[in-house]
Amino acid sequence: SGGYAVVMPDYIGLGDHKGAHPYPLNITNAKSGVDIIEPARALAEQKGYIIGPHLFVTGYSEGGGIAMALTRELQNMKGDYYQVNASAPASGPYDLTGVTRDFMLKQPTDQIGFGVRLYLFSYSTFYLRKNHNIKITEYFKPAMANSIWLNYNANLKDKDLVVRLGLTGVLMRSKNSILNVITPRFERAIRTLDRKDRLIADLYANNIYDWAPKTPMLLINLDGDAVVDPANTEKAFRTMRAKGIGAEQLRRYVIRNSSLDHLTAVPAAMSVARSFFDGGFAAVRDAQ
Repeated sequence: SGGYAVVMPDYIGLGDHKGAHPYPLNITNAKSGVDIIEPARALAEQKGYIIGPHLFVTGYSEGGGIAMALTRELQNMKGDYYQVNASAPASGPYDLTGVTRDFMLKQPTDQIGFGVRLYLFSYSTFYLRKNHNIKITEYFKPAMANSIWLNYNANLKDKDLVVRLGLTGVLMRSKNSILNVITPRFERAIRTLDRKDRLIADLYANNIYDWAPKTPMLLINLDGDAVVDPANTEKAFRTMRAKGIGAEQLRRYVIRNSSLDHLTAVPAAMSVARSFFDGGFAAVRDAQ
């Protein structure tokens, strides 16, 4: 009995933490999800909130990758607090060194595609510079490296940040190609997946598609998503199926609505997740 309590983890580098957020490191960020569970239940008890004993995990985009990693992390933990009843990762970058790497190198792109790729790489390199003192110029040519450092430290909204970085790309005559703003050294490292490079090593360490969930799991994604390639969800689904995880444990739901994009599909994805949590796979009829 009892209702739901929605708990959002306080990720490293967001909220009160003054370091840079380790984007898009699924497993690293999942630790924040583990850490919030017991305090959240203790607070609910202290305040007299009846939230019931069940635990559900979901997230979208970066949060989808983290939800996948958090589900695996909790599966390996002992204690009633950590037993997940159902999990619904949505549109996450589960395969960072395969599907996501290929997506990042895809050429040519339009202005939006360039902005997406620039945001992911720039956020990752800002994290490495601020938390590990690795120079951004290892990854980006000087003009873009300087723009990244100045604009991320200005604490801008994401939209304004992308606009400013995009303007730097225009001034650099990038022609909407990420290859025209990154260094030749980094291009070689990402093409060859050189694990001696810190960013490549981090991406490898945060892949989260190749495992066998014991918790009922519904993978959700938007058909035609131009920001997080749906092939991430397809790869996770096929890999888990190959490990013997059948339809009684794992299914996939594809949102087929051409009027939606990566951002506007969030309510639809979360609505499907809630239906799944309330009624299991039977409540999501089109899940395969």
